[in-house]
Amino acid sequence: MRPLRPAGLAATILAALPLAAAAGAPFAVAAPVPPAGAHGDPGRAASITLITGDRAVVTPTATGRSSVAFLPAGTNRGFSTRTVGRDVYVIPDAAVPLLRAGRLDDELFDVTKLVEAGYDDAHRDTIPVIATYAGGAVPAARDAGVRPLPSIGGAALRPRKSDAAAFWADLVAPKARGAGIDKLWLDRPVRGDLDRSVAQIGAPQAWAQGYDGAGVTVAVLDSGYDPNHPDLRGRVARAENFTDGENAYDQAGHGTHVASTIAGTGAASNGLRKGVAPVRTCSSAGCWTPGATARSRG
Repeated sequence: MRPLRPAGLAATILAALPLAAAAGAPFAVAAPVPPAGAHGDPGRAASITLITGDRAVVTPTATGRSSVAFLPAGTNRGFSTRTVGRDVYVIPDAAVPLLRAGRLDDELFDVTKLVEAGYDDAHRDTIPVIATYAGGAVPAARDAGVRPLPSIGGAALRPRKSDAAAFWADLVAPKARGAGIDKLWLDRPVRGDLDRSVAQIGAPQAWAQGYDGAGVTVAVLDSGYDPNHPDLRGRVARAENFTDGENAYDQAGHGTHVASTIAGTGAASNGLRKGVAPVRTCSSAGCWTPGATARSRG
């Protein structure tokens, strides 16, 4: 294997491939380990509409416990709470049979994570879920709020919170929208952390020994790249477009991410998210080299 040497890495982007692209009276209990308020703001009450159409209002208190108010959508007024670590689950009695049957993801009722993800009622009016279907009978994309996922025999759904009770009724006794749903999962937000993945493969140790990719050319076959991304300026030696598109500009973001993971300078994050083979670079915050924690101007 050719060793990595100090200096610069030239990344070649060979291809730009497009990627497919009604409430009743509240009941309240105390639950330990308060979730943060809306979007992580502690001390604020947060209202969360559950997939059953019921609502949970979670209010952190000074005692370290949360007041959980349950506002049923219909006549079913029963619910339970469960605490796992710092997470509080609010589970309507109506959901218990489907949970026991393995047809529901229990993360749909983790009100701590729902609030932290911005899925509370103050921040969105739909419930992001992924449904898998018995026999692969996936609904068509023309249906509102449906994105087919044929590779898993499912679809990403976005039922409106104002329609959650009706959606739930169809899930329990299928008539239309819930027909054929085998299991319902929470569609969780996903965030990539380049500063962690680079460290996981031992790049800082290689930098400490003076290896940062100098003299090595890497070819990336992906969705193109963004030539205006600060981390890739001056890093791409050549780009070729093998699609029927006009150019190799990255419309999906994946190629830019991969190229930055390989050779990104970290300029966009002031050195925090450097690629595996960066070089000394500068921004308004100063200059740094691979593995350096202190930055100096000039």
